[in-house]
Amino acid sequence: ELETQSFSAGVAGCWAGRTVEMPGLPEPLVILECPDHGIPGKVWDGGLILAEFLAAHPEWVQGKKVLEVGSGTGLSGIAAACSGARAVILTDLPDHVPILAANAAASLGAVSAARARLGIEESEGTDGIVTGEALVWGEDLEMLPDMGIDVVLASDVVYEPQYWGLLADSLAALLRPGGVALLAHRPRHSDEPEFWVMVRLVFDVEELQKVSPMYPHVRDVTVFKLTRRTDEAS
Repeated sequence: ELETQSFSAGVAGCWAGRTVEMPGLPEPLVILECPDHGIPGKVWDGGLILAEFLAAHPEWVQGKKVLEVGSGTGLSGIAAACSGARAVILTDLPDHVPILAANAAASLGAVSAARARLGIEESEGTDGIVTGEALVWGEDLEMLPDMGIDVVLASDVVYEPQYWGLLADSLAALLRPGGVALLAHRPRHSDEPEFWVMVRLVFDVEELQKVSPMYPHVRDVTVFKLTRRTDEAS
């Protein structure tokens, strides 16, 4: 089972954190939480459940270039690196990039141990496999396809209606036809069907997991697969 443990940390303004035990990982992930960063500075249920899903189903990210949108603390993206992703880019608003960099550094030992256990040989080590960058939804859309992203991760990101269209546009721009987004979603707004209408314009949507084996008491977070269609009009 997942274990959490508070500890003091003076990195990037983070004063507390938690160790997160994940199935199959030889070492716990160390995730720094930063109250000064507000919502992005906390580990949320969606991130825990998506991280656990990736640890149990590493085939979704193994050998692939992964980008997490609205990363917050970066837990899901770091779990992807532990599960064998070729490279992981954690993204959030510019003010929150320092916590992404801090968590990438804090989890380096766990990532290295997990990848070694998978038999992944790193010619230049694991430093740099997980990076943090600023990404504002809806901006620089014409540049996003050049990033060559195979899988996009997102958790607990559908809660502000004014950003739904920008998020949907960014997801569509990031992924080429056949690319996949994995979204851990908790319903938070009565108008959310509008978001799913936007998404289904360019993505096929499939439910992958309704109840987490590790967190069966959390019954309102679903993991969805969004597959970028070749023909947007289909």
